[in-house]
Amino acid sequence: IFTAFSDTANYLYEQLATPILQHTNLHTALITGNGVKSNLPKVDNDFNTLLTLFSPVSKERHVLYPKETREIDVLIATDCISEGQNLQDCDYLINYDIHWNPVRIIQRFGRIDRIGSQNAVIQLVNYWPDMEREMAKYYANILLPYAPQAIKLLEIFPSQGVGTEIVQD
Repeated sequence: IFTAFSDTANYLYEQLATPILQHTNLHTALITGNGVKSNLPKVDNDFNTLLTLFSPVSKERHVLYPKETREIDVLIATDCISEGQNLQDCDYLINYDIHWNPVRIIQRFGRIDRIGSQNAVIQLVNYWPDMEREMAKYYANILLPYAPQAIKLLEIFPSQGVGTEIVQD
């Protein structure tokens, strides 16, 4: 699961890691520019170890950790791993948020859609925001507190009310 924001990644990890482990016995890791962690017991929680346990074939886990057989099944990360990482063991990518730069989406997908992938199919899922909900939150949180001032301004300057003015050069 990719997200552009470490706060979002932390939130997703806190909300998903325990239920995923409890219901499916799958282990989850979090990698952001601010740090790493996992719910895999007795593992070094460092960047390279977690990526190796997430993508054991492409990262050659058998060479680096010959006695390790466990894996990280779900990885929640920011774009700090979207370049230069071989994660082609993965076959399902979720973009939790859509970055404004489409190259980021390509880079994210490029981590798993690589030469050497043993997957016959790779799935990409993009979550799109509910714009009506986002606008409602915007109005409620940003604009609504200023409504009394806006009404006062309209009372003071009634001819300058809300509308469109066409200006010709």
